[in-house]
Amino acid sequence: MTRLSTPGEEALREELASPSPPTSVAVTQRAQPTIWSLRIAIVIIAVSILASAGWRLTGGSEYVITTPSMCPTVCVGSLVLDQPAGTQFHVGELVSFTPPDMGQVYTHRIVYVFANGSFETKGDAANIIDPWRVYPSMVRGRAVATIAGLGWFSLALPFLAMALTLILIARRLFPSINRREWDRLFVSLMVVVPIWLLKPLVRGIIVETSTLRPGVSQVVVVNTGLLPAEFRVPGGQIASFIAPGYRATLSGPVQRGGQLGMAQTASFHWWGWALVIVFVMSPLIWYLLRLLRPSSRAERDLVFHGRYVHVPPAPVAPDMTTVHGLSNAPRVE
Repeated sequence: MTRLSTPGEEALREELASPSPPTSVAVTQRAQPTIWSLRIAIVIIAVSILASAGWRLTGGSEYVITTPSMCPTVCVGSLVLDQPAGTQFHVGELVSFTPPDMGQVYTHRIVYVFANGSFETKGDAANIIDPWRVYPSMVRGRAVATIAGLGWFSLALPFLAMALTLILIARRLFPSINRREWDRLFVSLMVVVPIWLLKPLVRGIIVETSTLRPGVSQVVVVNTGLLPAEFRVPGGQIASFIAPGYRATLSGPVQRGGQLGMAQTASFHWWGWALVIVFVMSPLIWYLLRLLRPSSRAERDLVFHGRYVHVPPAPVAPDMTTVHGLSNAPRVE
């Protein structure tokens, strides 16, 4: 008698006899979470816009100081928060107003109040009273708070809001595996571009110029930046460690064209420069530490292979002892 195999048995024998295909490696791209700095930028910009809108809805107004007339009390780059002033004014109050026949808003201090309610003002840095009399109808608001340096952020806020909107739209066009790298680039540009355009760190404004003798001039310069500054007159004097909002007097030979040249740089002690270097190098140091010590297998694969790698387990051949139901199949003898 010849035993004939059933079709099921023959198919099983062929499958077991054939060589197993090589194990395949599945490469998957996993979307990466948004970096923490971009999340912080989103929160800061959103909160700033809501706070500014809320302040204006309550009747308040905001102004940014752009001239050194109030230094060092309220210097260039300070944000002034005003509320409606009313009709009663007092000496020493800080008010924002539009002088007669001028369209620019000034924020100065009241130094004298007349019986009819008008008053005279003066900048803290000035030695003389302003050449105008201010009436209540000219007043925009009474200052209730001044925040040094925050005005630079207020000036950059429209740009930051527009840039953040474009970033959140554009990042979806990039592969999800590379979004963290693009997020870091976008956040860096959001910091660098406003600083490059507004130049708030190192600035100086000359407020007085005089001639000491033929060919030699003297200037009074105010540090209107956010950092301590050094002012240098070529061939003349040097003033170092000038704090923000304070002034320095320098003299030197007049350059070609009758002007007194002047250079300005940041000015720190050695420990200040060390802190600056650490601050500037901190992103690179942090990245190198992350590169040398990946925190997970997925991140290790991303750093060293440029992708997330997932290897599925190898298939296991079935045990023939479990295929006992075929022995009871119908036989043809």
